[in-house]
Amino acid sequence: MKVALLDSNHVALSIARSLRNKGIAVDVLHLTGPSIADWSHCVDRVVRLPSATDDMAAHADALLRHLQQTLYDLLIPVSDAAVVVCRHLRKEISGLVTIAMSDEATLAISSDKLATARLAESLGVPVPNGQLIASGEEDRVGDLVTTYPCYLKPSRSVVVLNNRLVRFSVRRADNLMDVKRYCYSTANSNPVIVQQQILGKGAGVYLIAEHGKVLAMACQYRLHEPQKGGPGSYRVSAPVPEQLAEYTRRLIAAVGYHGVAMVEFKGDPVAQRWHLMEINNRFWGSLPLTLSSGLDMPYWLVQLSFDKKTAIPAHLQVLPMRQRDLKRDLGWLTLRLISGPARLSRLLNYMGDLKYLAKGEEKIDYLDWRDPLPFLVDWVFLLKRLRRKTRPRVERLVHGLSYRRKKHALLATARIKLKSARPNILFVCYGNICRSPFAEWYLKDRYHYQNVKSAGVHPVTNRLSPPELQEVANTRFDIDLSEHRSTLLDDELVSWADMVIAMNYNNLADLKCRNLGGAAVLLGSFADVGPIRDPYGKSTSIIEDVLNKIALSVDKMMADQLP
Repeated sequence: MKVALLDSNHVALSIARSLRNKGIAVDVLHLTGPSIADWSHCVDRVVRLPSATDDMAAHADALLRHLQQTLYDLLIPVSDAAVVVCRHLRKEISGLVTIAMSDEATLAISSDKLATARLAESLGVPVPNGQLIASGEEDRVGDLVTTYPCYLKPSRSVVVLNNRLVRFSVRRADNLMDVKRYCYSTANSNPVIVQQQILGKGAGVYLIAEHGKVLAMACQYRLHEPQKGGPGSYRVSAPVPEQLAEYTRRLIAAVGYHGVAMVEFKGDPVAQRWHLMEINNRFWGSLPLTLSSGLDMPYWLVQLSFDKKTAIPAHLQVLPMRQRDLKRDLGWLTLRLISGPARLSRLLNYMGDLKYLAKGEEKIDYLDWRDPLPFLVDWVFLLKRLRRKTRPRVERLVHGLSYRRKKHALLATARIKLKSARPNILFVCYGNICRSPFAEWYLKDRYHYQNVKSAGVHPVTNRLSPPELQEVANTRFDIDLSEHRSTLLDDELVSWADMVIAMNYNNLADLKCRNLGGAAVLLGSFADVGPIRDPYGKSTSIIEDVLNKIALSVDKMMADQLP
């Protein structure tokens, strides 16, 4: 038997190890990029496909072509993004290989957080109070949300936008401006659920089901979890409490779920008061703990896909085990030590928990002495990520030095173009919701200049300008940005433009990818105010300062330049 895993990530590594132990051959098919699974000897072949986050159509063509050329018995979507791809191509893929995934009617509910919440309410499963913010309702946020902190959840975790897979994350909001900023940037392309904060511990019920009947399930509690949301770094396994088991059975039966899933709850484990958070239609990040607890879910899923359930124990015994993602957990500890008092006490408590590791009651995610390379590569990846974080600073320095050397020549060329004709002007910033749209509309309004457009490199389009920036633009400059929607920089816009004007050195680095970095000029150079920084998420005073610099620079650019 041969199985293909769509998406290479840490979870794919755990699946590959499980299946290889059962003598099943495993290939990993890239969805976005490499991961530590690529270095495992449990993976027969790594197939590098075009990234779906860059070009969904190219990825789909390459995936289908590979599935036509290579015979697989089963395709397992490993991530949310992989599930979206398989749903998008279900008809084509199903003609080539069996997909280990529930049917479309089920996924339409379980992958939509709002639909899931409404179903749960109808079944008597508690959910946090929430409010849906759809496109066009951003201005009503102040009336709809009154309690903080709250959590902002996209209705769907992954969507296809502009031929790209785009991921949306959950955010914590501590005030109205946080909510407005998130909704203005997200609700146009993905409705937002503003949800009350639920205090307590996170608990996940991990299961495998057959057409709505739960065949096996276990529970994991988060011992360490980020304050602002996200996966837990230290977990413990346990049998499922009866209340959670009952809630889970109701949900799974109602949607007729088939396959593996994780049902996430949060609440008070002592009082057994729980609220449903969401359903994940895939394997979960803490799969290593599930396997260490004696539940071989990947192998059971393969058996279930071919109507063989003999491997699933009739009377399931969950082995008590603790497991931590060491790299993530050290990050959790670092933040705890930095952000709060009683640092010594916190450190001693953390060190005390290591006794479970010494007693053999705890394991480290992905560490397997029979397959050591992925664990080591994971730390190499961490060093590379740290280097990538410093790379923009280096690029800013390099592009800054290069630009300063050519600034006068670039300004002279720009002024010649402005004097000789009315060139097509393209303003570029990162997101096309703050700086470049203000420059565009300021030039149109003050100088009645129509040959001007703006764009950004952020992949999500149709976003609104942040409300705080709209307010400053309107009250201080009488510029109305309420109708503006973000645009993605593309080859058509580049071909249209006679002049490309960027805001800072980061924009020049982005433009260099389109062979424009050497020809673009910084807007601030016209008024000698230097690079104009991104005001997104900043205070009103910073926003006003940025818009003042843009207005001054546009005024200087246009002064005595037109014939």
